Amino acid sequence: MIEEEIKQDIIIFSGSLYKNTHTKSFKKMTYRRINKDLLYFKDNKSKFHKGLHHLCDVFLKENPDKLIDKKVYKSFSIIFPSKTRTYYVESNEEYVRWISVLKTVIKYSELNENYSLQNELGSGKFGLVKLGKNKKNQRLVAVKTLNKKEMSHSDFDLVKNEIEIMKVCQHPNLIKLYDIIENEEEIHIVMEYCEGGDLFGFLEKRDFILKEDQAAIIIYKIASAIFYLHSYGIAHRDLKPENILMTDMSNTADIKLMDFGLGKIIGPKEKCKECFGTIVRFNINLLLLN
Repeated sequence: MIEEEIKQDIIIFSGSLYKNTHTKSFKKMTYRRINKDLLYFKDNKSKFHKGLHHLCDVFLKENPDKLIDKKVYKSFSIIFPSKTRTYYVESNEEYVRWISVLKTVIKYSELNENYSLQNELGSGKFGLVKLGKNKKNQRLVAVKTLNKKEMSHSDFDLVKNEIEIMKVCQHPNLIKLYDIIENEEEIHIVMEYCEGGDLFGFLEKRDFILKEDQAAIIIYKIASAIFYLHSYGIAHRDLKPENILMTDMSNTADIKLMDFGLGKIIGPKEKCKECFGTIVRFNINLLLLN
């Protein structure tokens, strides 16, 4: 039996789930989802729960049907930061309801539900950047996909830091963050798409020659973006032409500063002593003409 009710903005969802216990026995228990907590009880008459799982920073995995004691069960797993719990239900109706409720509370989504991927735009240390399209509004986006299995704990921390910086920043010359879609294997960062490519390619197609007024506008916009970051205590620490995107290839293109992977939020009394950036292996002479 599945029940759902709302009491003073507290959402309560109740139902039965089977699970394998520590003694490897297959046991039926009552579970109640109360807002972001999943509590479990001995049965539906119990007033006190035996324990709970907090449904924050978790992922949902739908499993194939499983035959147990000559009976077929629907199955799903909840993947927590340090463990995985697998549950079973008897009917398809119960399965659909549980999956729907859990997807809602953990804000579950699949990349292909909302975006279609197209050609590759570039590659990095942990994955690819592809051109995508939002299926609802048809807006073109850039989707950066990172493979968690290829990332160390320090790498993962840098990615999380980059995402937090992008969430904070709202400036016309900083790349926009549209969406974050994460599962147990990958992180998809959905960002603003700039069809003009990076500033290095923009300059290269012009033989590194710009008129002075055009160069001044570009430099001013870069400085404006950096000033904005510094006003929030954020140091970019990897400013280079490849990390500055152009909205198009015209001479009036806008610029968008991106890639906050080495960025750092520095407190009022904090000092940044680490050495970060990109080793430059070539020299560029930018000619300014009147």
